[in-house]
Amino acid sequence: MGNNYAMKWSKWVPAKCNIHAWRAEIGRLPSKGVLERRNVRVSDNICVLCEVEGKSVDHITTGCGVAAVVWEHVSRWCKVPPIYAFSVRDPLELHKSIKLGDVEKDAFHGIIVIACWSIWKARNNKVSKGIRCPKELRLKWKTLLET
Repeated sequence: MGNNYAMKWSKWVPAKCNIHAWRAEIGRLPSKGVLERRNVRVSDNICVLCEVEGKSVDHITTGCGVAAVVWEHVSRWCKVPPIYAFSVRDPLELHKSIKLGDVEKDAFHGIIVIACWSIWKARNNKVSKGIRCPKELRLKWKTLLET
């Protein structure tokens, strides 16, 4: 991640969501990959949300099938083109290039920040409490895999 990058904080969302997005962007969230680099033993390389190999914050936020369904729902709800992201920075920067008015761009950016936080929270709920992500997301992801 570049040192000259300054993430725009959204005034529309709670501080904890902005802090999460900032920490995700600078690689300071405790994903399995980060924990391994810090010599913390992790059980496997399987993403707890999509059950496919993936241990990075980028995977959890953008590469995970469950995250892909979230981005599909966000784009449909906000009436913007489909969201394709390859790193956590991609959705966080999307508001700059989307064709919306200034206020709508700010609101859209807030929605993206909250979506990133919600995906991470779903991952944490699965890891720490055994709570699965909503059935709708799991079913949609499984349907996409079968086609």
